Amino acid sequence: MKPNRRILFAIGTIIFSMSLIAANSSFASTTKVGNGNDGADLESLQPITTGPILEARQHAIEKLQRLNIMGVPGLGLLIPEVERTQLMMASQDAHPTGEQSGSLEISEDKKLVYARTFAEPYAATRFFPAAQKLNTEQLVALHIHEALHRALPSDIRENEDVVMHLTMAISSPGASFDRVNHVASLYVKNTSVAKTGEPSVQVSSVSEKQVLPDATKTSLGYSLDVYGREKPSVADGRWAHGLHITSSLGGYRRIGSVEVEPVFRARLTAYDSFEKKTALGPSAYDLQARFKLSEQAHTGIFVRYSVKALDEATIFPTGRDFLTLGSFFKSDGLRTYFEAGFSYSFPGTSETTARFSEYDTFRNSSQFKSILSLSGTYGLKFRHFRFAALADLHSSAGVDSSPIEYTSQDPFRILTAGPEISYAFQGFQAKVYGKWIINETYATLDDLGDLVDRGSGRGGAGALIAMEF
Repeated sequence: MKPNRRILFAIGTIIFSMSLIAANSSFASTTKVGNGNDGADLESLQPITTGPILEARQHAIEKLQRLNIMGVPGLGLLIPEVERTQLMMASQDAHPTGEQSGSLEISEDKKLVYARTFAEPYAATRFFPAAQKLNTEQLVALHIHEALHRALPSDIRENEDVVMHLTMAISSPGASFDRVNHVASLYVKNTSVAKTGEPSVQVSSVSEKQVLPDATKTSLGYSLDVYGREKPSVADGRWAHGLHITSSLGGYRRIGSVEVEPVFRARLTAYDSFEKKTALGPSAYDLQARFKLSEQAHTGIFVRYSVKALDEATIFPTGRDFLTLGSFFKSDGLRTYFEAGFSYSFPGTSETTARFSEYDTFRNSSQFKSILSLSGTYGLKFRHFRFAALADLHSSAGVDSSPIEYTSQDPFRILTAGPEISYAFQGFQAKVYGKWIINETYATLDDLGDLVDRGSGRGGAGALIAMEF
């Protein structure tokens, strides 16, 4: 039976990985960005995930919110356009081909272009290397300028004079709602927009179909963790390898007035046994429902099924088959980020076999009761680096073992804490982290029976590298 399980496991992993690669290749081949006439801005485009341009977008959103720009007739789509446009960076600069003199989109010497976009709702915004030399105020104005080309009614959105006049009214020092409203009234016709400030019917019909947020990118990662048996020490540690896969299942979908994205996540472990053979450890599979609250925050619920190790090995507990329900919240600001999670794991039984010799075998049965867990991460961002503090609180109803072996029968609580340092750039992420038990308890993380999510021993440290596609 065990060989069959291992074969099915290997085949399933290979098929799943190949389908992810094929899906991402298909997506990449159909992505449409750019409107340059010389074609230079269509080469080697990369998503902008960090840096001054991304930070300037948030400043632009905050400025528009302070001005109550949603209340200005004809500008009801401006904030959504700034928030949801895909930001792309070209690999090389381009020369002006159709931009008018004096536009914010080109340099003063008329030799370089800063940014381009389609004059249609929710088109991508393409930046060029020259834009990286602009200061924050100039980048804020550039974001607003490009968004106006997409947000204004169709009869004026391509008029550069109108867009420039509105950009200056919004981004200039001392800008006010009354000033922006007056400038907008000079160009926006009553037939193009309702008096309440809602976008025109022509624009709304297009945006309703394209307003959904971008799908979560597929992520593939590898981790290496070391756990201390009795104390947080690498010298007596046990090493575990991990494979992490996360992928959206079709992107965001609208159910009534709610936007929800189904996401699948799989994590598999392996470790070296005392016999120097690679053993297949426990694994966990999540199905999440994510809800986007804003450009900086999202929340969600999940159901997780954790599977015991495929191979029996004495170096780690083999785990158990059990079900977990939970929720999470994530917020990613300009300078800080925060993550919180709550989960409830149902009871489960673990059958462990330890073979000390050809004739000496020990069997242990453990009944793990329900577990409540709270987790939190708070970090600071500096350029491409992140520095965070991690903490987890696990409350177990107890463990019953037969025979009793190094397990706590009574209910117990475990509090762990530690640091995390990570680096992220252009879809690549690398991080190191550590978490150890800090409260006085005889229980260890092994008493939770969950190597994948809660760890082992008295705690440990690890490293992870991952790529987004």
